[in-house]
Amino acid sequence: MKDILFSNAVAVSRMDKLLNAERLYRIIESSDLESAVKILLENNYGGGIVLDSYSDFEKLLQEETNIIDAYAKENIPNKTGIECFFLLSDYHNIKVLLKSYFEKKDFDHLLDERGIYPVAELKEKVFLDKPSINSFVDDVIMKLKESHEEVFARDIDVKIDKAMLEDIKFRISKSSTSKYIKDYFNLFIDYSNIINLVRVIKIKESFSYFKPLFIDGGKYDIKDFEYVFDDNTKIKNVLSETGFEEYKDIIFETPIEELERIKEYMLMKNISRDKNDLLTAAPSLAFYLEKINEINVLRYILICLKNGVNKEQIRARITRLYN
Repeated sequence: MKDILFSNAVAVSRMDKLLNAERLYRIIESSDLESAVKILLENNYGGGIVLDSYSDFEKLLQEETNIIDAYAKENIPNKTGIECFFLLSDYHNIKVLLKSYFEKKDFDHLLDERGIYPVAELKEKVFLDKPSINSFVDDVIMKLKESHEEVFARDIDVKIDKAMLEDIKFRISKSSTSKYIKDYFNLFIDYSNIINLVRVIKIKESFSYFKPLFIDGGKYDIKDFEYVFDDNTKIKNVLSETGFEEYKDIIFETPIEELERIKEYMLMKNISRDKNDLLTAAPSLAFYLEKINEINVLRYILICLKNGVNKEQIRARITRLYN
């Protein structure tokens, strides 16, 4: 309890430094990319990092991400299940390395340093005949390598994502895991299944194509999705009481990237509702997730400013996420 109280105290002291919608709108109204990046630098974004060029804003955002990750790793007790958020990066890296292995191409620029496993260690183990990473993914990697059929990127994504979620489900099954992290990843599975359903229908594929993409462990049974393939309008029943409900009439016209952003925001918001409960892990987790969301929103804004996207269009997207 003492550990989480300290972590929450740190989180509460930093919460008011997060950029709210009004502050983000000011950045959107910047005359150009340089002005927007200057605002962030003047507010010590990136901990005082010096950029060679204002177009190098990704370095600024990465350094700010490193700072918030360090906060989470140093302050939020491991027993809460916080490591599950960093596992997402590890399994992303395993997918990248496997695609590099099968396609015989170098994809090192796509690797993410935020995981639990050092990238150099994963690079070495993924290419071994017996990878010895963990019991959830080792057999999957070996079976992919031993397959007599051509292995496609989709095969890698599906199989490694399932291994990741089995790993996470095992970790959050422990009695010490924060209920908020358990709820987060149960909802993560539900939203992932919905997005996969939309993705498959958008490319006009069948239920049999969708079946291997379905992830067990959430509130849905795969049968809940089957009838949507016969009548797409019945997706409204699936979306009921989810963060996608307001999109029920336009979900197939909504870009997958936007649905992914909504998913991240709704998962964060679910924890943020209880961020004043200092006797639980909610304040610390809410601060961490809100900061990660802020960085992702800033990335979207800065990319839009760099590419001359209409400011009203940017503002409309941010309004949807923050209301």
